[in-house]
This record gives sequence, C-alpha cells and structure tokens, in this order.
Amino acid sequence: QVYAQARRKDVARIGYFLPRLQDAAATESVAALIDQVSEFVRLDLQTTVNEAQQERIARLRRRALPFEANLRAFLEATLLQHETDHYDPRADRVTLMTLHAAKGLEFPVVLIPGCEETLLPYTLAGRDADVEEERRLFYVGMTRAQRRLILLHARRRTLFGQRLQSAPSRFLLAIEETLKELKAMAGGKAKKAATAEMQL
Repeated sequence: QVYAQARRKDVARIGYFLPRLQDAAATESVAALIDQVSEFVRLDLQTTVNEAQQERIARLRRRALPFEANLRAFLEATLLQHETDHYDPRADRVTLMTLHAAKGLEFPVVLIPGCEETLLPYTLAGRDADVEEERRLFYVGMTRAQRRLILLHARRRTLFGQRLQSAPSRFLLAIEETLKELKAMAGGKAKKAATAEMQL
C-alpha cells in the first residue's frame, strides 16, 4: 500500500510537471529542456541515475545543442536517425540490425535467424503477408554477405508466450540446392558454459 501511494504521488508530480515543460518548450533551448527533465527525474521522482545513463543523457544533450530552441527539428532528426548512423565497419564486433537497415552495407559474414513461415514472410494475425516485399527484403539481407551467409530456422519456437511448431520459410525452399549446405543443430535446452563468457 505504501508503494502504491508513492506511485500515485509520482503520477501526480508528472501530471504537474508536463504542462510546465510544454510551456518551457516554447522559449527554452532543447538542451535546457533535457536538463529540466533530467533534474525532475533525479530530484522530484528521486530516481537514481547510474553512470551509463548519465553518459546517455550527456550524449543526447550534446546532440541537442545545434538545434537551440527548435524542438520540432530535434525530434524529427532523432526520429529519422538510422540504425546505420552509428555503424563503424572497423569495429571488431557483431552488428545487430534489421533487414531494412542493412541496405547498402556489406559484411564478411551475415547471419539471418528466424527463416520460418510467419516470420519470413512476416504474417500478422488476420492479415495476409506482403510476400513480394518480404522476398525483396530477404534478398537484400542475403546479398549483404561477402564471404559467408548463414540462414537459421527453428523447428519449434516460443512466440508471444506460445510454443509453436515452425516450418522453414518458403524463401529457403526457393534457393537452389547446389548453393546450400544444410546443418542440423542439436535440440534440447542449452547447457551452461563452464566459463562466464563465450568468446566470439
């Protein structure tokens, strides 16, 4: 009950703060608005902000500086920012991105999981999949690979809390047999590794 009362107080504080923030947005710089939100979260909501979060806030504030008081332009630029804007091809790391975001890029190795019906092509309940558009996206993903392409599908998958049987994507079946090397993975639950980390 004490926790519920505290949450209700937080909701009331937020309800009081938002109109003031909206008024400030008409005259204040975007960076100043970020400062106000940060201060409100720390002091009024008594939320602890760790070092990583502080760095993200500082980075957001730095990005906001050139926009001065033009909040709309800042929000539009943030919304339009692409996943690949932060991609560094020299970095020794795994890059996780959507098929859309991979357009125009190339990688030595490309791994595409979820090559199953209802996922590729993606099917929403009650709606037909746009098979040709999904096929085009799948082609985009495959052609990003310079040396090796790995396509994965599962026999069973938990999706939205349901354990489902999965059929391989029709797109896999359309690939010429001479181009494929099939490997079956062992089933069952994954065993814990002896070490805390797995080296890639």
